[in-house]
Amino acid sequence: MIGSRHALLAAGLALLVLAWVFANPPGAAPDERAHYVRALGAGGLQLAGTMFEPTEAQTRAFFAQAGKGKPLPGAGVATVLWAARQTRAFDVPLALSATTFGCNDRRSQVSAACLDQPPAEPRSRRVPTYTGTYAPFAYIVPGAAMRTQATPAAALRAGRLVSALGGVALLIAALALTGGGAPLAGMAVALTPMVVYCAAILNASGPEIAGSVCFIAAGLRLQRPGAGPWAWGGLATGGAALTVSRSLGPVLLVVLGTMLLVLSPRRPRTPQHPRAAVAAGAALLVAFGVAAWWDIAQQPHGVEGGPGYRDALAQSFHDLDDIARHAVGNFGALDTPLPSWLSVTWALAAAGLFGLAAVRGSWRERAGLAAAAAVALGMTLVVSVFQLRTGYGAQGRHVLPVLVLVPLFAGEVLRRRPQGLAWLPAAAGVLWATGQAVAWLANARRAAVGTDGSWWFFGAAEWSPPGGWWVWAAAAAAGAALGLAGFSAGRLDGTATRR
Repeated sequence: MIGSRHALLAAGLALLVLAWVFANPPGAAPDERAHYVRALGAGGLQLAGTMFEPTEAQTRAFFAQAGKGKPLPGAGVATVLWAARQTRAFDVPLALSATTFGCNDRRSQVSAACLDQPPAEPRSRRVPTYTGTYAPFAYIVPGAAMRTQATPAAALRAGRLVSALGGVALLIAALALTGGGAPLAGMAVALTPMVVYCAAILNASGPEIAGSVCFIAAGLRLQRPGAGPWAWGGLATGGAALTVSRSLGPVLLVVLGTMLLVLSPRRPRTPQHPRAAVAAGAALLVAFGVAAWWDIAQQPHGVEGGPGYRDALAQSFHDLDDIARHAVGNFGALDTPLPSWLSVTWALAAAGLFGLAAVRGSWRERAGLAAAAAVALGMTLVVSVFQLRTGYGAQGRHVLPVLVLVPLFAGEVLRRRPQGLAWLPAAAGVLWATGQAVAWLANARRAAVGTDGSWWFFGAAEWSPPGGWWVWAAAAAAGAALGLAGFSAGRLDGTATRR
């Protein structure tokens, strides 16, 4: 099951994620300050927290952090109201309560040197977070590790590292389930720099996206002859991670599970390894039940003060290009985008893979490709409309769990018609390795000297991670190179049959 190419890919992915964990400044990820408090609370087994009753000054300062609404009627009001309904306070270790995280948010030309200054706010054992109603399941183990540390920066990196272990394990399992050939090319396109980045930050999006990739890869593997019981294990583990990580999880499980049935090339039949199938189904039902129970009991319902559905839908269509670019990569507080040429190249590669699968596929497979694309677009609009009505905008990471379905299925279609495609995994590997290396370097430059500084910042960095820039640059370069070697070693396995 794990061949030499998968060992190379696993090592490359692990090194890249490790480079992101330590070289990305503490708190320099979307809402990571809020997730930091949520994780510290969950690590102390405070699953729900308590209501937060701030003073007027605290209210202004606190919700200024959450004010990211779109310029739509009522968006500013909706942002504050929605954040207030999600806010809970948690008891945290005093030494970890005050931070300088995010001190250069939305000032991309400024380096992360301000992180080394003392925190401005006083320490307090009770700290609020506007992610207080989020499901706690993805935070418990990272949060427990964080509570063993003496400083906020060390605590956040410990949480990132523990969370990354689970995300990387899911992605490695997905790679092993995918096999070689064209499906491996589809996996390369699906694993955008944003997917790898999310696996390395303290945020529920990491396990959600990794779980989706593993769930889809396992579901597609089960459609092939000879799938072992381990494929059912991948389906259960990935689906459970997807379901319990964020509030949309139960919906995504149903949507993606239905799509896997729709995209199956065969009529329904007795599943391979029925005992493993029953165990996987039971695990997914439990995960669905737990996640749905939490959402119903804890998450706010109903939106106040936000834009109407028509305005939100119009804005959602306008935002599609931003969401697509962010799905490839946009880091920090969404203020560190990739170079435009890389986002465009990745989009062209995804379109090329889709087009090649449409040309080579049967009419049924073309319908499946169209259905996958329609579901990806539809879910993107649904998520965007909801986010805008709460005063926030949708981000690429919010819809990546669905977007990855399209390249993964396109690769599966091409697996069934492999003639003349021996070059495809290597070509996709070049894109993947280049994209991952450039993404890491772009974020490192922004942290070291700001976006106005030199790309060759190693001798003039204003901020440096533990161990210095050279260590983590070498890790990122080695990870990209190992990934390229792994994708290039992939060959069409010859087991495909025409259906």
